[in-house]
This record gives sequence, structure tokens and C-alpha cells, in this order.
Amino acid sequence: MGLGGGEAAMEIAVNYAKERIQFKAPLSEKQGYTHKLIIPNIVRLAAADAFIEETALRLDSGEKDLEVEGSIAKLFATETANTAADDAMQALGGYGYISEFEVEKIKRDIKISCIYEGTSEVQRLVIARKLLAEM
Repeated sequence: MGLGGGEAAMEIAVNYAKERIQFKAPLSEKQGYTHKLIIPNIVRLAAADAFIEETALRLDSGEKDLEVEGSIAKLFATETANTAADDAMQALGGYGYISEFEVEKIKRDIKISCIYEGTSEVQRLVIARKLLAEM
């Protein structure tokens, strides 16, 4: 859910950047805009997606003891999606806060993914316990 929400927020921000003209050019042509608010989120969302896919394939093949990988996947995907939604709100400026553009709803929906089914703090605890026990 978190990953999909982050991707949806970025899709809205990218479409807005293509259409919104400032200083005689679309926002999508402004590196300060794309390199800060769009590209880093697209990269992190793709990395989260790839890690989730890899972990799922390992689970499907019958591999055991992937609790840390599951915690990493959940933590990284939800925190990344939350940041993407936050940046999408900023990318839309004042429009990011009105319901017409849907980013504010996505942000609210994604934030809960950092809290339920194992908060981000719990995921960090699971990861730390396992990794520190192995060292």
C-alpha cells in the first residue's frame, strides 16, 4: 500500500510538472525542481520495489529466516513512500494541500503505513536485534 501510494503521488507531481509553466517553461525542465522533489523519490521507490520483489521471490522459493529482509522491505518502502508523498505536496505548492489534486489524501493514507502492521520503530528494532546478534 505504501509503495503504491508513493508512486501515485509521484505520478501526480510529474504530470503537474509537465503542465505547470513558470518563467516561460514547464517545471519539469527546472533541475532545482526535478532533482530535489522528483528524481530522488523515483529512484528510492524503484529500489524499494526491487527489494520487495526480491524478498518475495526468496520467500516463494521456500527460503526461511527472512524476518530482517521483511522488516527492511516494510521500513524502507513505507518511509520512502511517505517522503515521496511529502515531496509531492511540496512539488504542487498550494495545490498539494487541496483535495482536488489528491496528494493530501495520499499523504494521509501513506503516513498510516508507517504506523500500522509494525511501526517503523518496531521494524528498526527487529533489524537491530538480528544484526547485532550476528556481530
